[in-house]
Amino acid sequence: MTVTTTRPAPAAGPPSRPPRTLTSVGRRLRSRSLSLFLLLVVGLLVLPPVVILVMSAFADGRTLRYSEFTWENFADVLTDEHAWMSIKDTVIFGVGAALTVVTVATILAWLVERTNTPGRRAVYALLIISFAVPTFIQGMGWLLFLGPGTGLFNSVVQGLTGSDFEFPIYTMGSMIFVQAMTMLPVIFLLIVPAMRSADPGLEEAAAMSGASRVQTILKITLPLIRPAVLAALFLSAILTIESFEVPALIGSPARITVLSTEIFAEIRSGVADYGAASAFSIIMMIITIAGLINYQRATARSHRYATVRGKAYRPSRVDLGRWKYVAAVFAVGVPLLKVSPVLMIVWASFLERYKPPSLSAFGDLTTATYAAVARDPEVVRSLINSVVLGAGAAVAVMVLAGLAAWQLVRRRNNVTKSLDFIMALPLVMPGLVLGLAVLRTSLTIPIGLYGTEYIILIALVIHYLPYGMRYGHAGVISLHPELEEAASVAGANPTSVVRRILVPLLWPTLIAGGAFVFLATIRQLSLVVFLSGPGYEVATPVLFLRWQYGSITDAAAFALIIVAVACLVLASFSKLTAGMAIANPGANRATPKSK
Repeated sequence: MTVTTTRPAPAAGPPSRPPRTLTSVGRRLRSRSLSLFLLLVVGLLVLPPVVILVMSAFADGRTLRYSEFTWENFADVLTDEHAWMSIKDTVIFGVGAALTVVTVATILAWLVERTNTPGRRAVYALLIISFAVPTFIQGMGWLLFLGPGTGLFNSVVQGLTGSDFEFPIYTMGSMIFVQAMTMLPVIFLLIVPAMRSADPGLEEAAAMSGASRVQTILKITLPLIRPAVLAALFLSAILTIESFEVPALIGSPARITVLSTEIFAEIRSGVADYGAASAFSIIMMIITIAGLINYQRATARSHRYATVRGKAYRPSRVDLGRWKYVAAVFAVGVPLLKVSPVLMIVWASFLERYKPPSLSAFGDLTTATYAAVARDPEVVRSLINSVVLGAGAAVAVMVLAGLAAWQLVRRRNNVTKSLDFIMALPLVMPGLVLGLAVLRTSLTIPIGLYGTEYIILIALVIHYLPYGMRYGHAGVISLHPELEEAASVAGANPTSVVRRILVPLLWPTLIAGGAFVFLATIRQLSLVVFLSGPGYEVATPVLFLRWQYGSITDAAAFALIIVAVACLVLASFSKLTAGMAIANPGANRATPKSK
């Protein structure tokens, strides 16, 4: 018997790697060239102001010479009792406002998301409306509402009680309160998602175990949202420490100085001392860096508190019973209180000379103030400049950020890592500090930028690059690389891939990021207060000076024009993005990964 054996076929080895062609090598070189080009452009924008600011802190600040290295600026600052008082007040201001706004925002978020409190939609609407109003304009409204002499609140209390009561607006406590109210929409929207996604089954289990409602909130609900609360706490502290508008409006008249107003005073009072201002800026940056590190730690550990898993659950609301109407008074009353200063601005804008609201004052209402403001060449010029600069900054930021995000997500190497690091550097520089750094750079490097629109544009682009990067990164990471790979296989070069693949798919994200940058530039004061001046004015510094000079009604009318422009642009962008979503409903769908 013959046995026939068949030898098994040799196992298939790993697929051979296709040889590199000149075309593929060329694409790699062009891609690397784009990364290097972006690194060069961003480095030339961001690094000189940072380096020159640090050098200025160790140079003679009055002569603008770097010939000698000196610690004199830091010695003068750290041995000055007034400077230490400013540092202490900065910490008190930051911690106080952060604790206040996070406490109020957490209570609001719980009432809106986890209870049957009436008026929940009104809370969202009122907070979003107030968010469109710049911080400086909100501060103006609070002074008209609570200020001595002509404040509406004081007039009402005096009329009801017959006393000479005046609310103490020019105090640290009032600064903390007003700053907390200006940040409320941002912090509320930061805490709401965590409150919404917390599994109510854990709270129900605690209730079934005999825990009271207060015990459940303290031992279950708050620990579940702890990462979001900590992140909100550190973020609000950073925003407060960077704030210039509220301390300038409320603190300066009461001689309460924080680091931001100290820096402003060093530049604008008498002979500018850039050395002392730079030393204060370095101290301010150190405090900001500490806050950012803690913010990053709080958000990095958030996965430990995840409660949304594969098992479905139905969000439930706590029945407050009769107390729901009391809760509604608080939930709706706080946003109404936040909106009330804006109503004071509206009232003041229709008067030629300001007086508190009353029946007799209604006869003095007029549109003459708006007509006068509209005819003012400085106002018109500054508003046009702000719109042009905002549009230019939005385009520049999103072009750089979109390309940088594409390179960073698709090609993680030393060049793109360096690019990512440099683009994140402006986060540690508060607006006022960055404005000072750009101003100092323009005075040090004689390239003709000082006193022109280009220096303001450069400062705006630097400041908002990290924010544009976040938008770009979120958009690129949602696109599967197979789209670009298919285009490359078909022979498309990187320029064609960007123009014909990436830009159409990322267009809604780019528009949203551009809208954010534009609206932020319209609201910006601290960044441009050193850079705007005669010859090239910007809206917010002009408004700031009008208020300082006592032109209350003119400032109010101008403020509402700024708000109207911001709302008009926001509505246009919203309509544009909605139209794109209707025209291309599949644009935002996730691309399935190939198996």
